Amino acid sequence: MECVAEILQSYGYATELVDDAESGLLFVEEEKPSLIMIDSNLPGMRGEQAVKLIGGKRANLPIIGMSGEDWTLEMRAAGATVFLKKPFEIPDLLKTIQELLTCQPKS
Repeated sequence: MECVAEILQSYGYATELVDDAESGLLFVEEEKPSLIMIDSNLPGMRGEQAVKLIGGKRANLPIIGMSGEDWTLEMRAAGATVFLKKPFEIPDLLKTIQELLTCQPKS
């Protein structure tokens, strides 16, 4: 994820990495990010469990689920907006992020 964060930063996106699911949940609650990317395999809990918890707190937050395995159904059922199977192409990721951020309701 560090490489992805660096690439996103080079395109002008602010990024924040967290070490585990619990830290991620706290970050979402306190910092109110515009979008999150979450792996299906997190220390502390499965990604789809974290997605469900995040959706319960911030229902309109765009979530990109990702994994090296095909967890599309599980992540989408949990509430992920989009699922990307790794390895993914950076242009595809950038397009997905732009689409999700453009479609967000204005607060």
